Amino acid sequence: MENKGQQPSLQIFYSLVTRYNISVDQFFFPNRDTEKSTQRRQLDTLLDNIAIRD
Repeated sequence: MENKGQQPSLQIFYSLVTRYNISVDQFFFPNRDTEKSTQRRQLDTLLDNIAIRD
């Protein structure tokens, strides 16, 4: 998912959160007391890797 330094589109964001079954609240408010699911941790890793490539 190379993006040449651009922010991911809303469509890509939607695809990721639906694919990994993550609520948008979980994504935007990660510090809530709920434990992160395996899918959420996988998505976090993918998004971190995108940021590193920029």
